[in-house]
Amino acid sequence: MFKRKKVACDHPHLKKKSVIGRFTVASTVLVLFSIAFVGLFIAGVHGDIGIFEWVREVAVLRAVYRFLFELRALPLIIIGLPFVGSVAMLWFGRNSCNGRDSIVIAMTSLTILLTVFTYPHALEGGFTYTIPGVFGLGLSFNIDMLGFTMLMLTSIIWFLVMVYAHEYMKKEFNCNRFFFFMGITYGAVLGTIVAGDLLTLFLFFEIMTFASYILVIHGQKEDSYNAGYSYIFMGIIGGFAILVAMLLLYFTVGDVSFASAIAALSQHGATRYWIIGLLVFGFGIKAGMAPVHVWLPRAHPVAPTPASALLSGIMN
Repeated sequence: MFKRKKVACDHPHLKKKSVIGRFTVASTVLVLFSIAFVGLFIAGVHGDIGIFEWVREVAVLRAVYRFLFELRALPLIIIGLPFVGSVAMLWFGRNSCNGRDSIVIAMTSLTILLTVFTYPHALEGGFTYTIPGVFGLGLSFNIDMLGFTMLMLTSIIWFLVMVYAHEYMKKEFNCNRFFFFMGITYGAVLGTIVAGDLLTLFLFFEIMTFASYILVIHGQKEDSYNAGYSYIFMGIIGGFAILVAMLLLYFTVGDVSFASAIAALSQHGATRYWIIGLLVFGFGIKAGMAPVHVWLPRAHPVAPTPASALLSGIMN
C-alpha cells in the first residue's frame, strides 16, 4: 500500500521557517485587486465612473457580460462553485499546501466576480431559478437586492478570512480536512442566502450545520468534542423544529415558497402561530439567539480562529 505523503501544513513539525513567500505576495496582490474591483463596481453603481459603459464598449467583456446576464442558472453556479472547489482543493492539497490554498482563494474570489454579475437582475427586481421535482416540491433560488447585498458581504468576508487562514492554519494539523469542510460550509451559506423557499433554505441550513460541526471539533480535544456535541445536538433540535414547521406549512396552505405561503398563512388562525413559533425557535437555535444560545460560548473558543470568525461574522 502506498503511504500518504506528508504535507507540511498537515504536520507543523515538518514546516520550515521562511520569509515572505510567493504565495503571500500573490495573495496580497489578489486582495488589492479585489478591493480595487469592488471599489470600481461601487463607483460605477453611483455613477462616479462609467465602468459599465466601458464594459459594453469592449467586445470581449461585452460578450462575457451578456453570457452571464442571460445565464439563468447563475445562482446555482455561485452555490456550486465552493462545492466543486472543495473537491479540487482536496485533490491538489495532497502534495501542495500552496496549491490547495490557491484554489481556495481563487474559488472565493471568483464567487465575488460572479455575484457582481447578478446586480443588473437584482436592480430590476430579482430573478428566480428553479429545479423541479426535488423531494416532490423542487428547489427554488432567488436573487433580489437584499440577496445580492448579502452575497457580496458574505463572499468578501469569506475571501479575506481565507487569505488569513493560509498563514494561521500552518500551525494546525489536518488542514486539508479543515479547508474541505470550510468550502462545503461556504456553499451551504450561499445556498441559504439565495433560497427561494423554505425547503431549499432548510436543506442548505442542515448542510451548513453538519459541515460546520467538523470545524468546531477540528482541534480533536476534549473541549472540542464537548462543544461539538452541544453544537450538533442543538442544531439537530433546531433543524427538527424547522422541519415540523415546514410540514405544517405545506399541509396547511399547500406551498412552502416565502411570498405565497406567507400570504396564505394569514388566513389560518392559531396554526400560523405554531408555524411562526417553530421557525423562530429553530432558526434562533442555529443563529445562537438567546435564550437558546447555549452552544455558542462553547463552540467559539475551541474552533480555529478563521472558522470562529465566520461563525460569528456570517453564519450567526
